[in-house]
Amino acid sequence: MTKPIAVTGIGVVCAAGNDAESLWARIIVGDSAIGRASAPMLSDFPDAYVGEVDDRELVDRMEQEDLAASREVRLSSLAIRECLSAHGGSVGDGKRAGLVLGRCQGQVDGGPADQIWMHATADVLAGRFDLRGPRLTISTACAAGGNAIGEACDRIIAGEADIMLAGGVDLLQRGTYAGFNALRSLDRRPCAPYTRSSGLNLGEGAAFLVLETVERAVAAGRRPLATVLGYGLSADAYHATAPDPTGRGAVLAVQRALAAASIKSDDVTYVNGHGTGTPANDSTERRVMRAIFGERVREVPITGTKSFVGHTLGAAGAVEAVVTVLSIDRGAIPPTANADEAAGDDIDVVPNVARPAPIDVVVSNNYAFGGNNVSVVFGRPTAGEAAVADLPPTGEIYLSGLGLVGAPGLGVDEWVEAVSNPTGAARTTMKELLDRRNFAPANKWRHMNSFTRACMAATRLCLEDSGLTLEREAREGTGVLVATMAGPAATMLSAEELSQGDTDSVNVHQFANTVLNAPAGAVCEVLGLRGPTTTLLGGGAAAISAIATAAQVLRTGAAERIIVLGCDEQGRFFEDIQRIVGSSPDSTPIPDSSACVAVLLETEAALRERGGTAYAKLVDARQGSDTFHAFRHDPAGERFAEVVGECTARIDSSIDVVVSARNGDPDLAAAESVALDTAGATAAQQLAVKQFTGECEAASGMAAVALAALAVSGRLASSLPAGDDAPVRHALATAASFGGVYGACLIGAA
Repeated sequence: MTKPIAVTGIGVVCAAGNDAESLWARIIVGDSAIGRASAPMLSDFPDAYVGEVDDRELVDRMEQEDLAASREVRLSSLAIRECLSAHGGSVGDGKRAGLVLGRCQGQVDGGPADQIWMHATADVLAGRFDLRGPRLTISTACAAGGNAIGEACDRIIAGEADIMLAGGVDLLQRGTYAGFNALRSLDRRPCAPYTRSSGLNLGEGAAFLVLETVERAVAAGRRPLATVLGYGLSADAYHATAPDPTGRGAVLAVQRALAAASIKSDDVTYVNGHGTGTPANDSTERRVMRAIFGERVREVPITGTKSFVGHTLGAAGAVEAVVTVLSIDRGAIPPTANADEAAGDDIDVVPNVARPAPIDVVVSNNYAFGGNNVSVVFGRPTAGEAAVADLPPTGEIYLSGLGLVGAPGLGVDEWVEAVSNPTGAARTTMKELLDRRNFAPANKWRHMNSFTRACMAATRLCLEDSGLTLEREAREGTGVLVATMAGPAATMLSAEELSQGDTDSVNVHQFANTVLNAPAGAVCEVLGLRGPTTTLLGGGAAAISAIATAAQVLRTGAAERIIVLGCDEQGRFFEDIQRIVGSSPDSTPIPDSSACVAVLLETEAALRERGGTAYAKLVDARQGSDTFHAFRHDPAGERFAEVVGECTARIDSSIDVVVSARNGDPDLAAAESVALDTAGATAAQQLAVKQFTGECEAASGMAAVALAALAVSGRLASSLPAGDDAPVRHALATAASFGGVYGACLIGAA
């Protein structure tokens, strides 16, 4: 990060409190809200202890629109209203206000499509609160809430928004409880992190923060409650469900967060730990504490918020961020509830009662299935001051490798042939492509579902295409970002059906693969990658969001290179979407398909050091949104045009090629026409990427970026109307997601 970001509002709904003040009142006296489950869906699980939200206590605070909404929207809306009220009640210009939502699961009260199409919650919330800036849903399981806060800060620092709402939501669900039960991870009484360490309790809730620059807050007369100083991401590259016992990946996340914040470990007042209460997690965190603080380990307390509210999964990092902000603002270190004070003295867990203390710097850690780790550094605000840290020079960012898996074929050559000869190219199914070779060791490959295999194949092909050799140092500096609309949909639906049956019917391996970040985790595990890792949801535009996210990570020096994947697979939920999209008599929807596309982004320094070559350079990537309709694009195209205009503003020459987002929907076609006309790109040569890939959502968005790079490199010259003699200087890739999110990525000659 280049500057601290102010927290000017917080809101929370969880088992221990339906607002921030109620939560804090229980925490400072050590009053845990974990108790026996009352939900009928958990009635056949004996001794189920959870952190439940009592909806009856919330009705008086709900607005009319809340009563008809899904439950996660109701809880999120209450938390957002609280944090906006604390902030001052308004987001200002909605085009400069965005939302990053952390989630682990789909809707508990929705149908199969709702279980999968998880970014729809962010679409609904954005419409309610007029958030038309960057809109992302992050699904890195139990690390999603903290990940969302870091991503929101990046969007402000990148100049894409003035204000961001960041947080998370997740609910208690039978399928998830059954999965953790099958893993033998649950405690049969209220959990005791770091002391008894006999298991976790699941919880539910929603929490959000209002984020803006310190300068903006002070100028408006708002008092920052705390500041976000920096954050760090990493991958364990170890196991689908178990943390690396050495703590290596978790240590990297903390080190990256401290480096981003320009803070030394000696400056840390306390750590808000992940603190699930499982033996594996607690022992790993002890190793992380010793590695970071050395001889000071007893002098830096570590406390566990989950001992009060349960493990709220995708909301956990956000709930813990609210507690951290309150601790800084109120001058007290929160305790760990249910702690055995005689359990040992290797770490200080602040047992059972809060400890008054001036708090300057707090590190909040979260770890997740799939090996995702996130650390966020919070600090005491200093009104009017915002020191700017020097960033290492990165120069240009280059696209130096492509991995292509989908209907046009396997690899760059087959895709170029398909685009150059669209009528004669064979169309290949994903199964046929993945049967050609194993892209991972046999013992790993046979346990992967089709989605993870596609991600693994595209990543391998991308690395081979780039000529990159992954030595140890290169592995730690290489990140993985996955963009998807639905992730491993078939696996998720199958696991959900199993969990509705006998409590012993859950397949542990299948459950581990239901989290949407599992594919990225598997890629990191096979290749030993420990760089920044995250998973973004949201259809076609999620691919552009992932490119923008990766570029910002590279600019801050947190990684040297990032493999960015867009992947979606054909599933029965697409039938519902196509039925809705195809309801217009003028539309001829392109059939849905399966594909996975990987793009390697590298800093100029990293590319030069290894002597690599590039297809093209990344000029810019932008994302914005409207609140027109949940399933339709605004044919007026105003917001789409603004996004394209922002993306192309840095160049003074024309766009030569446009790789279009069109998919047969007349509203999208009209909106894109307006956008291209506004940007002066109507004369550009156009490629309709979905003509070759089918509608593959995030994979189609990433394929558009890949084809733009190939066009700039000259590989597609014979397929462009202008022919071989017209060099392509700039190519524009566009993408759109239902719910009104638009992306534009500008690629320039290398």
